[in-house]
Amino acid sequence: TRQSVYGRKLSLVLVTYIALIAFIDLHSPISTHRNFIVLLPAFSILITLAAQALNQALFNLATPALILFMISNLAVSALLLRNKTTPIENHRAAAQYIEANLSPGDVFYYLDRSDKLQKVHKLMA
Repeated sequence: TRQSVYGRKLSLVLVTYIALIAFIDLHSPISTHRNFIVLLPAFSILITLAAQALNQALFNLATPALILFMISNLAVSALLLRNKTTPIENHRAAAQYIEANLSPGDVFYYLDRSDKLQKVHKLMA
């Protein structure tokens, strides 16, 4: 039937999306707390579309699961926002830590954002 073909295609899109995220995550981690807000809506939409592709009886069973999924995501998002999982950058404290733990003979470079790669190579030579 038309719904089962649509469901298979949608399942393929969902599996491809999850596999793509997992593959990218191996090279460059994107499923971090900071990027959770970006990944969650797309994943939730795909889950909802997959549930709609199922026939009406299965969809009636999936509705409570989707509601539970939404509530749990809202709870996790609220918890992460409350705990402020993104650390506050304290450059002064970082510089003090480096100075306090500096050993004789240690070499480090400070480059501001305007420096070019050629200058880095010149300093390292």
